[in-house]
Amino acid sequence: MMNAHDTAPEALVHRGACVAECVTFVSCWTTGIAPLALVLTLGLHATATAGSLSSASSTTESMLQAPGRDATVIKPALLSEQRLPRVMSTNLCADMLLLGLADASQIVSLSYQSQDPKRSSQASLARNFASNQASAEEVIASQPDIVLASRRWQAQHQVRLFERFGINIINVPYPKDWASIFDSLEQIGEAIGRGARAAELIADTQRRLQQVEASSAARSALYLRGNGGTAASGTFIDALFQALAVSNKASEYGVTGWGRVSLESIVLDPPDAFMLSRTEHDTSLARSGVIRHPLLRDLLFSKPVLSLSNLDAGCSDWRQVETVEKLAGELSSQSGIPAQGAQP
Repeated sequence: MMNAHDTAPEALVHRGACVAECVTFVSCWTTGIAPLALVLTLGLHATATAGSLSSASSTTESMLQAPGRDATVIKPALLSEQRLPRVMSTNLCADMLLLGLADASQIVSLSYQSQDPKRSSQASLARNFASNQASAEEVIASQPDIVLASRRWQAQHQVRLFERFGINIINVPYPKDWASIFDSLEQIGEAIGRGARAAELIADTQRRLQQVEASSAARSALYLRGNGGTAASGTFIDALFQALAVSNKASEYGVTGWGRVSLESIVLDPPDAFMLSRTEHDTSLARSGVIRHPLLRDLLFSKPVLSLSNLDAGCSDWRQVETVEKLAGELSSQSGIPAQGAQP
């Protein structure tokens, strides 16, 4: 057994061969050599000398970045027409996308968050698949064709390292409007061989949005978190208001993007309705000081209040049409008018 300090070319070749042999199955810990991260570095260096992994680096990839699109997609490696690419996701929003878009046979694993019922509305479905901690070691050991990840995750890992193993990375964006939601869904659907499914989801979502009628209960609304946080134009919360044909009061207060609104602004010029975040993260005493103020509580008692309790509300994808339908139903019920397009 060679120790971790061997530096002779023969040792490097040995390590490179080990990676080629064991990385597909388990971490190289099981063979008694150095940790996988170190071994991969040595093994990749050895490929230039011994050529033991040259076939992995011969895959041709190109970056696709269309004007006005948020998603950065690395073109998938060529696969046979009979096999869809194997896909792995590394965060909750990517999990939700994969569960709704991919064929079950494609899913290698989902992030561990997907199986937590306090975080994911699809937890029971997600438990049918393996989970991961989004580590580079897991990705390389699992050998997916494609990884759905965030820009932050890509910044923390070396994409070129994955390319050496024929693993392509697709950045899952956080769209700010419906056009971007449909755009990224179409791109990712095509990239994982599910373009037809993506088109189906887009058509259904557009049909449902068209059935949602403008509210007569409110002309303006304010999204408000317990600590005074809000969302104006340039956020997917604003896209929800647009679908409801309700103006975003945060923009009238001078807020742009994600920001905060003062209690004074709300009291002096209140909206016609409020949209409150009811997620566990926003209901603790430490994070709900603004909401608990007596003046604001009086306003909430006298105005329509919408509840944003969807566990996946932080993921701006096509499923937000369900949120729109729910909010439309709440507005209509508080005005005494049946909602159009609301799902049972």
